[in-house]
Amino acid sequence: MEAQRNLMVESAEDYTTEQEAVVDLPIDARALVDAPAGTGKTHVLAGRLTRLIDRDGLSAGDEVLVLSFSRAAVTELRARVGGLGGDARYVGAATFDSFATRLLATEDPGGAWSEQGYDARIATAAELLRTERLPSPIALARHVLVDEVQDVVGPRAALVLALLERLNAGFTLFGDPAQAIYGHQALDQPEGLTTKRFYDSVVRIFETSLTRWTLTHDFRSTVAERTLIANVGVQLRSGEPDHSEIEAEIRSIMLRLTTLALGAARRMLIRPNAGISAVLCRTNAEALRMSQLLFGQAIPHRYQRRGEEKAAVAWLSRALRDVSEGRTTRLALLPRLERIADGASADEMLTLLRKLDPARGDGIDLRRIAERLRTGDIPEEANEVVPAPVVVSTIHRAKGLEFDRVFLCDSRDRDDADLGEENRLRYVALSRARLEVFHLERPDTAGLATDSATGRRVRRGFGKNRWRVFEIEVFGSDSESVYPAGTSGFDDDAQTVQKYLTENVAPGDPVELVLAASRGAEDQVARYVVRHKDRPVAVTSEAFGTSLGRILGSSSKVPRSIRGLHVEMVDSVAGDPDVARNHGLGAHGIWGRVRVFGLGALEFEADGTEGE
Repeated sequence: MEAQRNLMVESAEDYTTEQEAVVDLPIDARALVDAPAGTGKTHVLAGRLTRLIDRDGLSAGDEVLVLSFSRAAVTELRARVGGLGGDARYVGAATFDSFATRLLATEDPGGAWSEQGYDARIATAAELLRTERLPSPIALARHVLVDEVQDVVGPRAALVLALLERLNAGFTLFGDPAQAIYGHQALDQPEGLTTKRFYDSVVRIFETSLTRWTLTHDFRSTVAERTLIANVGVQLRSGEPDHSEIEAEIRSIMLRLTTLALGAARRMLIRPNAGISAVLCRTNAEALRMSQLLFGQAIPHRYQRRGEEKAAVAWLSRALRDVSEGRTTRLALLPRLERIADGASADEMLTLLRKLDPARGDGIDLRRIAERLRTGDIPEEANEVVPAPVVVSTIHRAKGLEFDRVFLCDSRDRDDADLGEENRLRYVALSRARLEVFHLERPDTAGLATDSATGRRVRRGFGKNRWRVFEIEVFGSDSESVYPAGTSGFDDDAQTVQKYLTENVAPGDPVELVLAASRGAEDQVARYVVRHKDRPVAVTSEAFGTSLGRILGSSSKVPRSIRGLHVEMVDSVAGDPDVARNHGLGAHGIWGRVRVFGLGALEFEADGTEGE
């Protein structure tokens, strides 16, 4: 909905003089664009991309490269460009994580990198660019567009610098130093590239050819505090900002905001045709608890998942459900796609399938697509984001997005060590709104902390109950992806389960995890059946059972059930193709999986150890 509201503006090409100057730069220009919040950065980026392709004749497939720090920004850009028509809509914008994975998958299929985390993959890809021949996916690139460069730090900064130096091509970098809120990621790395070091490196390396541009007019915000918020941004961009003074200004703005309890905010959050609202929280713990409270108030919403978690579009598994061969053709798939097309046309689906398998000709290798799903090497176009009228997110995860109204769930007084990052974070939150900003009471997160061994939020007791675990965070990726539902953990017809997922499971539906069997001496981890309306629809993965065991301790009992969870969505995954073939799901190993998320309440046997 957000992107659709902007399509008329984009298609009119109604650029200001300063926007037009950036959009109209030549192919070989090297530009660094300062784009404060609300100044039409994505509008200009989309226009720049369109001019490079439609006017200058660059190939959308291999001569233009578009990268962004955040998945949200990539999704927004893709939606805007898609409404412009022309070949620009075929450009494969990607996050740095996806870009690095694609390079490594092309140059070293099945290599050791596939076992690495995202930061390690990005560092490996940067080293590949510095030391090896140019990988085939970028060898022909003539212009690079990079969004949100103020957050390009650490290994991502090294990747971008290596890319720009090796390509010897034109580039346009968009960013806003006032919104740099990821500098902490580089602080624990020797000689880590911070935002300032990255900007300084770009200026030094490309000194003779680099031009700098600034966008100044705020098109986004009509909130009452608009001028005050904009002034904070101006101060944050100054050479030596006085962060104590900026903190005082931000505190003054916060005091002007109307404070609401959740019950009072509910009327606005459920009002029909009210646009998109965001509840922005400081921490993951607060966002999870707020999501829990919203479900308790029957407020439909989307929880903005972790940036590194991808969820492939559900229609992929529906379209390929019973294809009996490992290869097929566009012509053979077209009737299937036309039958299931809902949010996208059959032609758009075929375009995405071709991006997943870019080989020439009419043939489509489904086994290759399955392998890309297994390794997480999927284009952002295939990364499903469920539309919703309300989004619950941390401030960090909301970067690059804008909303009609923002409910800022934050204390007016904070005592943080890095005052500069604190000020920038609050500026980002305050500048996300088009129409209104409110202050929302923070939820109670007492006892909820990050477990160092698993990275999950866990709520433990206090005092004599400090060893007890009451709640645990469940990720969408905790559902089994190796074997289709019905073939492991519980017995059912796999095709029937797939049909049920398509027809009966919706985002936000409540689910419960029920222990599959009592853990015996031979069992390594506990496995749970995901029950939707008392029907089994999935089982938890071995990784989830391992995390649960680490959190509870090896000598502890495991809970008989975990409640209070909800469906994020149904996505497409790839696992064992032999199992799929044996159960009538095709020869490729791609099927649908229900993703579950939230803070789950642990329920033990009624022996005095159950959770609250």
